[in-house]
Amino acid sequence: MDIKNCKEQSDLIFDIYRTSIDYSYWGYVLEKLADYVDGKASITSRDNHSGHVQAIDIFTTKTHGFDLEYIDKYIQGVYLSDVWTKIEHSHNLGEICQFSQHLPFDKLAQTDFYINWLKPQNIKDGLAIQLFKTENYRIVLNVFFDDEDGLDKLLKDLEVFIPHLSQAVEIWMYSIGSEQKSPFQIKEHFLKQSCGLTDKEIAIAQAYIYIDNRNAIAEAFNISPETVKSYLYNIRQKMGGISAEDMKKKIGSFASVG
Repeated sequence: MDIKNCKEQSDLIFDIYRTSIDYSYWGYVLEKLADYVDGKASITSRDNHSGHVQAIDIFTTKTHGFDLEYIDKYIQGVYLSDVWTKIEHSHNLGEICQFSQHLPFDKLAQTDFYINWLKPQNIKDGLAIQLFKTENYRIVLNVFFDDEDGLDKLLKDLEVFIPHLSQAVEIWMYSIGSEQKSPFQIKEHFLKQSCGLTDKEIAIAQAYIYIDNRNAIAEAFNISPETVKSYLYNIRQKMGGISAEDMKKKIGSFASVG
């Protein structure tokens, strides 16, 4: 077992779930993903019909490694020539899309999108993963790179990260009001009705499942570790006096409901 890699994965998963509480943590997550390939990364909300990046709508665009000039150019109109958008959109939720497998570089290099936007930024290929989708928009994670050094490790580790990335985005989207009734919403309704848990208790229980660190949870919710301990005790009592491990299993098992 590669202990160092396990620790790195654990640290990134921790940051991933912090994005569901504080969206600014995407900066850390994008930086770590981009570092695998010495590249760039972004998470954006895209209109399903036009492909337009919704920069000031419910999801503010977050990027790592891009010059602001090129972000502005893309939002203002370059997206219309983005030959990768249709490729990305054709994939299923949670599926890794590597653009060069669908559009070889020799063909990409002939496009205005490459000449005017990708080439000046030393981008030759990229990955896209749709993490969340409704009828009108989708949330997409991208990693862009010039060569494939480090790509195999990134692809392997993404298989571990994608379920966590998807759930963190889903929790955030629900917290700010999404039109889609998701498994997380169904789970929350069940916990409220059957166990009498409050919104705050559900949020803390959810954080405990994936972070399992009282000090980190306390910092994220701006409360003391003792208050976190008290919340967790009350949650377990409401759920029938079960153990912490049973609480994790029971709440975690609702994720597939619906």
